[in-house]
Amino acid sequence: MSEQFEREDRYIVLKLKRLPSYEVAYLQDRHAKAMVECVVVEHDWPEYNLVWAMIEHRMAGEPVPDFNLWRRANELQERLNVADQRIDELSGVLALAAISVDYHAGMKGEDGQHIYDLLSQIRAELKPVEREPYQGIPGTSFQRLNMLANQGE
Repeated sequence: MSEQFEREDRYIVLKLKRLPSYEVAYLQDRHAKAMVECVVVEHDWPEYNLVWAMIEHRMAGEPVPDFNLWRRANELQERLNVADQRIDELSGVLALAAISVDYHAGMKGEDGQHIYDLLSQIRAELKPVEREPYQGIPGTSFQRLNMLANQGE
């Protein structure tokens, strides 16, 4: 049984573009033996976690997984994050609109029934969506469960 992979700090990496040229020259001159040819993947790059996973698999003697699936999962997660952010922003705008509509509806009296209707719609949209708890059986698709139910099993 292999030990759990543990990340360790082995290198200090300096981005040359962020250093004055005289410091780069000094480091290259004074620390030539410490220079290592390597590939660096910054933490905010999409490949960062994939590279760590590849190294972990290599160190465990396991085959490298299908990174296209991982890449697709990362893309979907990024889209979800963007959608969540957009929902948060729109919820804030709707909340402000509800306050404004409520204020103006009070000023208009019964003649402003359409404003009250709009306010009801805004409040309905601001309510959190209630989701039913997950009812699935691990490893079994809903299609399979439906098929079995239809067969009377």
